[in-house]
Amino acid sequence: MNNYPQQFKEGKSKEADFIKVAQQNNFHVSHATPQQDMKQHWDIRLMKSYKVDVKGLKKIRRTDPDVQEDFHYVELMNVQGLVGWAFAETVEVFAFETFNYWILVKKENLQDLIREKVKKEWVNFPTLYKMYRRSGRKDAITLVKSLDLMYIAFHKFKK
Repeated sequence: MNNYPQQFKEGKSKEADFIKVAQQNNFHVSHATPQQDMKQHWDIRLMKSYKVDVKGLKKIRRTDPDVQEDFHYVELMNVQGLVGWAFAETVEVFAFETFNYWILVKKENLQDLIREKVKKEWVNFPTLYKMYRRSGRKDAITLVKSLDLMYIAFHKFKK
């Protein structure tokens, strides 16, 4: 079953949540155009400079009852086998959600974390710092600890 419309709706809701918190902290925020969102992979421009890709909370497995905040998925290669969002050229910052914060991480710092921690080892299910590919796809994703993202963050917004 294709859940894309629901995932799209949830993504837009998370972007709205992030914008609200950023504006409450006196940051200027503007939306990407639909073309920029689809082709350049960023959602929001923060402070008229940073292009931000917003990453909401996720379940580890679809069958899990609830989302969790301990780990975040990172896409190394997309479903076509091309560069994943962690290496998208135009994105400058990722905003990762936790239950109480939005963690802002510069792309270069996330890439350094990936190079340092991710092992070039393929596994059959999502695993911390190992590469996982979904059946029938060409993607490569991994799980990273939210705590590691906190260490490399350059800013945090309290919700």
